[in-house]
Amino acid sequence: AWDEVRAISPWNVQSSKPWDVLQADSVLQFYSWRDQVFTAWGKGNLPFWNHYELDGTPLLANSQSGAFYPPHILAGVLQLPTAPAMALLAWAHLFWAGLGTYFLCRRLGGGQLPAFLGGAGFALSPFMIGWVGLPSVVETVAWIPWALLGVYRLPARSGLPILAGSIAMLVLAGHLQFAAYGLIAVSVALVVRALQERATWKPMLGFGLLGLFAGILIAGPQLLPVLSYGQHSHRRNTPTAEGLAAYNAGALPVWELLSLPDSRLLGSPTTELEIKGSTVNGFWPALIQRGGNFAESTVAVGPVILLLVIAGIRRKTLAASLGIGIAGLVGLLLAIGSPLGALLYFGVPGWSATGSPGRAGVLLVLAICVVAGCLNTEEEPISGKVGRDRVLIYAGLVVLCVGILFQLPLTPWLPTLSADDVQSAVPHSASAAATIGLATIVGLLGVVAFRAPKIRPFVAVAMAAVIAVFPGASLVRSSSTRLPAIATTAGRVAVVNGPWDLLQTPKALLPPNTAALMGLHEVGGYGSIVDKRTRDAVADIDGEDPAPPANGNMMFVKKHFDPAKLADAGVSEVWSAEPLAQLGVAPAAVDGIYKYALPGPGRGSLSNGPATLMREPADWL
Repeated sequence: AWDEVRAISPWNVQSSKPWDVLQADSVLQFYSWRDQVFTAWGKGNLPFWNHYELDGTPLLANSQSGAFYPPHILAGVLQLPTAPAMALLAWAHLFWAGLGTYFLCRRLGGGQLPAFLGGAGFALSPFMIGWVGLPSVVETVAWIPWALLGVYRLPARSGLPILAGSIAMLVLAGHLQFAAYGLIAVSVALVVRALQERATWKPMLGFGLLGLFAGILIAGPQLLPVLSYGQHSHRRNTPTAEGLAAYNAGALPVWELLSLPDSRLLGSPTTELEIKGSTVNGFWPALIQRGGNFAESTVAVGPVILLLVIAGIRRKTLAASLGIGIAGLVGLLLAIGSPLGALLYFGVPGWSATGSPGRAGVLLVLAICVVAGCLNTEEEPISGKVGRDRVLIYAGLVVLCVGILFQLPLTPWLPTLSADDVQSAVPHSASAAATIGLATIVGLLGVVAFRAPKIRPFVAVAMAAVIAVFPGASLVRSSSTRLPAIATTAGRVAVVNGPWDLLQTPKALLPPNTAALMGLHEVGGYGSIVDKRTRDAVADIDGEDPAPPANGNMMFVKKHFDPAKLADAGVSEVWSAEPLAQLGVAPAAVDGIYKYALPGPGRGSLSNGPATLMREPADWL
């Protein structure tokens, strides 16, 4: 989301899309991490260390860098430019997620066309498209259907390598929270399958556990450093009742499930919303839930998948997909902050340090798409009467969801807004008309498909087209423009940043980690895991908590810093948007930035003066 970040000082270029605090991480975190990993492999170095952010910080042990993930190694060895490589990997993993879902649906007895639509529905779901900019999520989730396919091929010989390989790739892809959800889905499906197939339950469980163990063992060279580093994480805590309440603040509000027919019922994150003189992101539930974000909470599956589920629910279908259906239910219970989540929060080490529980909704989305793909009208044709009745149920459900959602009394978390303000910001008529209209078209297509098998392939293509534009590539924030560099000869800089914001473009001087994109070293930074010793060091420099209230993973240098301690951290230049009294006479501002030279040892020094750093490969510390 280059345009989004370029809207921040010092560039101040008007963005074509409204601020989305999560999507900005595509630039602030992932581009830099991918660039360093690809560059390291391209030069024949192991990607151990990030020299640029937070006074130097682990790269391999930052799981979301995916340092040893095979597609990243391949992209680096081939020396692909970072931006095209990331785009190529995004397309590849969406396709891989859809293909795995297709094969899984076929394994469970689904027909070719429903399985095709189920795979397309998952790959192009708002959840998957919404996370494309933060690639560790899509790269991790893409392997969950394949791991489940491995479970459903057990105890056959082909099941074990598929399961073990998929688990290894699931973990190596880097997002351990989503990897944990994948492991939960695999475990649930394995247990349910063993209960269903009592004649072969022993070899099935044995091979299943072996596949899980082997996959995690293969991922060990990356996983073990990550787990070791996690012992020093600033997010590590002791689970408490208060902590659980704060954790569940990010849970999926139950009323958002009413958006299952169409994600646009919750607004579009790439459109603007005018409310009380302010322009904010069009995803209006963010006004209801502090920190709410489209990518983290959308569980919409769209009208095509919803119709296939309602049309295809039968005893045989439910029995075949029972394990995955239960895994989806578990995902839902975790996402809404139920007592099941509390068991994991208090019972699983490290669970209390994970992100929003609403992300577990991915298992619900996958389960719904798989159930949809299990429809098989070739083996069990649907009569005209049954098809008509199912379509009427589907239409009624759509109308009911739309009607209830727009009548809910929703209270905003911002003290400056009232419930009436929120109601006025929700685009009732447009969203309702679009949703019901699209659902009607899909329902008519469904009737045609049920009654006229000869044209069913053409209907499937039409339905796939509906999936492709629901909600479509409009959710992806992308541009080809990188950030203009800021000239300096400093070895390490300190940026005195202003506040961060959840709803509007922040007023920070320089977004965290963007110095790394210019090849500059920075004492501050932004990481999914920050060493608590690093946080304490920056806090000691600042004399206060270095994290802005809006994001505890950011470490800012704040304006009341101690110059001597900052110099001792290797900083030789301080950037500020306003004069700093503790540094004396202010130099002339250039492009709105005051650049103060800071006497000190710099990044490295010898007995007779500053050191010249000749090389800095990623496998050197």
